[in-house]
Amino acid sequence: MLKSAKQDGYFSISSDNDLQVFSHGVERIKLGLINEDNNLFGLRINDAEGRPVIYTGSDGNVSLNNTLYVNS
Repeated sequence: MLKSAKQDGYFSISSDNDLQVFSHGVERIKLGLINEDNNLFGLRINDAEGRPVIYTGSDGNVSLNNTLYVNS
């Protein structure tokens, strides 16, 4: 396992949990096996509460929950 910590966050790369990024103890990004029940590999981005907001579906498309805010 490789782990790097900076202030209140860290990332981890392991054969068990793939690539994960944590902020304040909450998994914010996961790249790898995101759904063990469906054997689904992809990308999942969670909000500060750990709820998925952007994720890869079983069809390979990327889905967005709720609202996307774009700042200029």
